[in-house]
Amino acid sequence: MERLIIQRDAVRANIARVRQLAGNARVIGVIKGNGYGAGLIPMSRALRAQGIDFLAVDAVCDAAALRADGFSGRILLLHPIDGEDTARRALLAGAEAMIGSYPALETYRAAAEALGMEAPAHLYLDTGFGGFGFDARQMGPVIEAARQAAPVRFVGTGMHFAQSFAGADAARQQYGLFMQAIGQMEKAGMDPGLRHCCNSHAMLNFPDMHLDAVRIGSAFMGRVGHGFLPVGYLEGEVLGVHPAKKGDFIGYGRTARMKQDGQLCVIGIGYAEGVGMAKRADAFRLRDRLRAVKAAFCDRPLSVSIAGRRCPVVGRVNMHHFTVRCDGARPGQLWRMPCQPLFISQRIPRVWVETSNQ
Repeated sequence: MERLIIQRDAVRANIARVRQLAGNARVIGVIKGNGYGAGLIPMSRALRAQGIDFLAVDAVCDAAALRADGFSGRILLLHPIDGEDTARRALLAGAEAMIGSYPALETYRAAAEALGMEAPAHLYLDTGFGGFGFDARQMGPVIEAARQAAPVRFVGTGMHFAQSFAGADAARQQYGLFMQAIGQMEKAGMDPGLRHCCNSHAMLNFPDMHLDAVRIGSAFMGRVGHGFLPVGYLEGEVLGVHPAKKGDFIGYGRTARMKQDGQLCVIGIGYAEGVGMAKRADAFRLRDRLRAVKAAFCDRPLSVSIAGRRCPVVGRVNMHHFTVRCDGARPGQLWRMPCQPLFISQRIPRVWVETSNQ
C-alpha cells in the first residue's frame, strides 16, 4: 500500500527554528489544509509538544476536532463566518473568528447572543490583499460597528500580505496602512488586541513586522527554503515489472519511446493522488519569471528511488499509476518519491516516523 511518510524529527527541527526566528512574537501554528497535508491531529500534537498553544484552522469542523482531541488552547478560525451555522459551531468550539465584513459581524453577534455567550474575535483588515476584510482605509465605520457588536469582543487584529515572498515595497505599503489603521483604533479608544500580519515568508523577510504574533504554516513543512527541512515523501511497493523493447511506445498519447531494451516498473499511484501536482510560482519579478522558464526546460523529469537508484518516469503520469525505467527491480520492492504533503490525496495514509529509526 502506498503511504505518505512524515519525518517527525524534521518537523520538530522546523518548529524549533520558527520559534527562534519569531523572537518575542507569539507563534500561531497554522494547520489549515489538514495540517498542510501532514494530518490535522498529528501536526497539532507536534506543535503542542514544542510549546505552541495557539493554533489556526480554516474549517470550523477542524476546530471541533482539535477540542475532541483534548486541545484547550486558543484557536483562530481563518475561514469567514458565512452563515448562522458556521457562527454557532465556531462559538461552541471555542474558536476566535476572523471577522472581515459587516454581515459576518452581525451574524456572529446574533449567534453569540442566542447562545448567551461572549464571542472573542479578530478584526480582519484588507490592506491590499483583496477577497475579504474591512477596508483599512475607512476605519471610522469599522470602529463604530465593533463598539456596538457586544457580546462580540475583539481580542486581535490581523491582515494578510499579498506578496511577502518578494516585492518589499508592496509589503511595506500594506504594513504601513495596517499600522495606520491600528493607530486610528487606539486613538478612538479601541484596543486592537493581538496584532498579527506575518505569514512564513513575511516572518523571514520582514523581522521588523512581527508585531505581537506571527501566523506560521508553510515553514513547518519546509516549503519556504531558508534552510527549513522537507518533511515528507511517498513510498510504496513496485506493483509489477514489464519488459520493453527499443522503439516501443509507452503510455497515453505515445509521448514516450524506449531508446533501448529495458525494464519498466509499475508504480501504483498517480495524479488523482497528487503525483506531479505543484503550486504555481507566487513571485512575479523578472528574475523569478526567468527562473520559471529555465526550470521548464532544464528540470529533470519526475523520478522515484529504488534501492538507491534514481528511476525516471517514462511516459505520462496516469490517474492511478505510472511507469519508471528500472532494470533489475522486482515486484514488491520498495520505492520512494519526494513530494509536498499538501498536494497528496487524503486517500493516502499518513505515517509519522523518526528518521533515525529507518
